[in-house]
Amino acid sequence: MLISEYLLASLFGLCGIINLNNALDREIGIKAILNPFYNPRLKNTMNIFKTWTFQWWEVGLIKLCLISLGIILGIYFYGYLMGLMWLWWILFVVIAVYFIAMWLKDGMK
Repeated sequence: MLISEYLLASLFGLCGIINLNNALDREIGIKAILNPFYNPRLKNTMNIFKTWTFQWWEVGLIKLCLISLGIILGIYFYGYLMGLMWLWWILFVVIAVYFIAMWLKDGMK
């Protein structure tokens, strides 16, 4: 146990929140204090990096959602984004050239 964890456990033990005489209670209590989402009975339930498989229409919905968000943000920040129009054109051209080159490269095989 780290010194900071021991000091924290001592502080909460004095307050009566953690029973310092019980090792399991002390360990669970410290983990629960340091991580509010800790639950010893629910192991590996909060895995946000799961592998997802989408249907083609779900990908279309995600694209439509992101395009809508882009339009909304573009309308909201119109004045600021217009000042950076040269940047958007450069990004568009570079990315378009990259994908056209990849498409032609696959077409030549």
